[in-house]
Amino acid sequence: MWRLERMTNLGMIGRSRLDVGLAFVLALTLFLAIPLAMNEGLSAGSEVRYHHDRAAASPAEAPPATDFTGSLADHLSAVFQLLFGLSALDALRWILLISFLVCSGGMYLFCKRRSGPLGALIGGLLYVYSPYLMVTLAYARGAYPELLALALFPALLWRLDALRDKPGPGSYLLAVLLQAAIFNAHGTMALALTALALFWILFEALIQQFNREASQMDIRTAGVALSAMLLGMLAAADFWLPTVLGGEAAGAPIAGQGPMNISALLAPPPIQDAGALNGLRELHHLGTAQWTLALLGAASASLQYARGYRTRHPQAFLGAAFFAPLAAALINLSPPAAQAAWHGFGMLPYLQSDGRLLGPIAVCLAVVASVNGLWLERLEARYQVGAVALFVALPLATAMPLLYVPEWRAAMPTFVAVPGDNLAGIAIGDAGAATQVIPPLAAAVACLLAWGIRKWQPMPRRPYWQVARLSRAAVAGALLGAALASPILYHYWRISIGAP
Repeated sequence: MWRLERMTNLGMIGRSRLDVGLAFVLALTLFLAIPLAMNEGLSAGSEVRYHHDRAAASPAEAPPATDFTGSLADHLSAVFQLLFGLSALDALRWILLISFLVCSGGMYLFCKRRSGPLGALIGGLLYVYSPYLMVTLAYARGAYPELLALALFPALLWRLDALRDKPGPGSYLLAVLLQAAIFNAHGTMALALTALALFWILFEALIQQFNREASQMDIRTAGVALSAMLLGMLAAADFWLPTVLGGEAAGAPIAGQGPMNISALLAPPPIQDAGALNGLRELHHLGTAQWTLALLGAASASLQYARGYRTRHPQAFLGAAFFAPLAAALINLSPPAAQAAWHGFGMLPYLQSDGRLLGPIAVCLAVVASVNGLWLERLEARYQVGAVALFVALPLATAMPLLYVPEWRAAMPTFVAVPGDNLAGIAIGDAGAATQVIPPLAAAVACLLAWGIRKWQPMPRRPYWQVARLSRAAVAGALLGAALASPILYHYWRISIGAP
């Protein structure tokens, strides 16, 4: 029988035989499949029928793409239908479940490199259980391409972070592929996420360059990561370049529920849906667990840094120093007083809705909250069990009321979607030969660069490459937190069913 130590994260990142933390995150993500298990079909969100028609129709018959929405979800749906004989509707259900798993798994892998497996467990759960992802995108709107882009983004951060530590051909090509996939999933969200990743790399590279001796970082690795992002964008040029060259990018009026205010963002999500016509309504909430644990993570990062815990986990503190202020800035772009910024700042109109800021905000909050893992892992075992249980149970408990979904409309009659109906569009122009030449050229350059960096000189071994093991107490706490979720789910489920 394996000892518990052999079941936890051993040695260097990527060399463990079994990552128990990742297994926990993926298993606890399956709570989000409850609405799918309790209902047939999909909720009649404003975008569900559109994506169903694109998945079910032949390329010549499919409704035209709108809202800068890519074809990745359509391609995945076609693959599922071909390989497993699924209907278009069932294929979309599987895409939804896979997106949830990629959300939590990708965020776990990224945060594990920076805050260890315990912090990664917290970050992965907080991200996938963000109300915007788990309710608004998945069920209320059925915006599967946008959800898919947000699901892939933490995996992109994970590989970019690896490139900045130790460039390798595998990491490089995977980063290029993920960047291209995000643009092919949902271009409007990809613009925001790419800008976030760009500023993150530049911020950390600048700080580390000023502190070269302590950081032991080579500034060239930041250039490697940035080149992977650029080539990934160019590899997806056949999708976004026609829009840019066509000069028809929409001024994009702010759509959706209108300007949000801080009190609404911080409010706990409702238990009852309050009679929305399609059985669900959009939720513009940060998530109680998300913003409270992020505040605690930012405070703990400041305290630990001041007390000298900066040597072994410099990347965790650098991440908190970037993502915490960015989250605050994005939250402050949501109130009505900030609406002038939407028309005065170049990229914001492309998002088309202030609600879409909640996607990048969810990324920032999860990363900052993961820093809590640094102090949790130093607690005595008798205290660590209870503390970890609370940190695991909190995002689940606050999400449980949202998992009750009234019987939704499962009917999916085929119809031709009108461009701009329900989806404020960005029209696609004709870029001619450029879209045929640039993507394969970018792919060829990426392969050449990946071949070149395989001979990169080994980087100095830094102490934070060594990942702490997930202790017995942490494993017990995670199990206890998961056990607490089941009665909480039953309690809220009974309340919701019995509510008028």
